[in-house]
Amino acid sequence: MILELKIKNFLSFKDEVTFSFEATRDKSFEDYQVVEIAPNTRILRLAVVYGANASGKSNLLNVFDFLRNFWFDMPEDKDTPTGVIPFLLDRETPQEPSEFALTFYVKDIKYLYSLVLDRKNVISEKLFVYPGTQPALIFDRKLNSTVSEITFNAQKVKISQPAKDEIIVKCLSNMSVLAAYNRVNVAVPEIDNVIHWMKSQYCMPSIEPNTRLVDFAEEMLAGNKSVKQYLLSFLSRADYNITNINTEEIEEKITDDMLSVLLNKASNIPNDEKERLRMERTVRLVKTEFEHKIINKNGSSEFYKMAKGLQSAGTIRTLGLASAIRETTENNAFLAVDEIESS
Repeated sequence: MILELKIKNFLSFKDEVTFSFEATRDKSFEDYQVVEIAPNTRILRLAVVYGANASGKSNLLNVFDFLRNFWFDMPEDKDTPTGVIPFLLDRETPQEPSEFALTFYVKDIKYLYSLVLDRKNVISEKLFVYPGTQPALIFDRKLNSTVSEITFNAQKVKISQPAKDEIIVKCLSNMSVLAAYNRVNVAVPEIDNVIHWMKSQYCMPSIEPNTRLVDFAEEMLAGNKSVKQYLLSFLSRADYNITNINTEEIEEKITDDMLSVLLNKASNIPNDEKERLRMERTVRLVKTEFEHKIINKNGSSEFYKMAKGLQSAGTIRTLGLASAIRETTENNAFLAVDEIESS
């Protein structure tokens, strides 16, 4: 679980800002909203950020997305920008580095990850673990001219010199140590536990008002029967009168023009799928139907099936959001939703 996030000189955050999930002494709704992750450490399950338009609410969520992407991004070469954007409404901050510090728990073990970087290079990157009240360094990465220097705490982690050397060679100055470590055949439990947490519980991108969630919902419906019962229960509580959802994969023939577009202009289609398109000349689509319960004039129940395209935008949005919430709760993961009132 995330305890707190500190941000400085990133997007609309000029000065250091701390976003904390630590609960106050108020014990209202304690069983529902608070987790005591460690003695005297109580963390909120839910936080709501509100404020005026253009006050930085969306940029706070962008911080979480930036870190998630940065941790495992593999740049093409050392000249690729880091992707960080400093505070631009100032004469000095565009030339200064951005700073982040994330404090979190993996089960009941506390960690601190800190990152300092500019648009070209990572200046500092550190990972600490708290075996007690004081932090113990796991690794420390610094920038020496244009080359990254990485040191591991020999008292805390066991890693061979060849593995260290390989991580250092793979870690370009514009990428995370975690991304380089992830490409090396080595096992360090203190780092592996953090990476597993990042990939399993910090894995979902922020949901924005224009995020298309229905495809994710259909994929979950097709792959897991228990998901259907969860989504139907969710929609029922939201009073949508939907009693069933059926999803199936269908194949449709495509025209020569469409085939040409898919083969020549769709760069995200794998080569094996392109070969299948050439041979079969069909596309695979997901067909979803919703069953609605209606009470007729005689007071009897009637059931009608309607295609996904005939559902209201609110129904489709709720279905997608419910799918994301289900995935989050199943993995005890972190989920950020921007402008949730529009959902």
